[in-house]
Amino acid sequence: MIKYNHLVANCVYFYNVAAINQILIGLTNEGIPFNKAALSAISPYMTKHINRFGEYTLDLEKKIWELIYHMPLAN
Repeated sequence: MIKYNHLVANCVYFYNVAAINQILIGLTNEGIPFNKAALSAISPYMTKHINRFGEYTLDLEKKIWELIYHMPLAN
């Protein structure tokens, strides 16, 4: 049970990192600069959007966004 909870928590963290990544790419594309200090204030440990005891529907046909691992930072 504990290992399952760790797996779910890691999935949530990964989703949050991917969502934050998409937002940062959007900001970069709009020409809004950010730097390492701004990034250091962001945490993937957000859980308000998690519905732990609700019903879920999965769309297995939905394509996920591409993760971009290298992003230029403003100084």
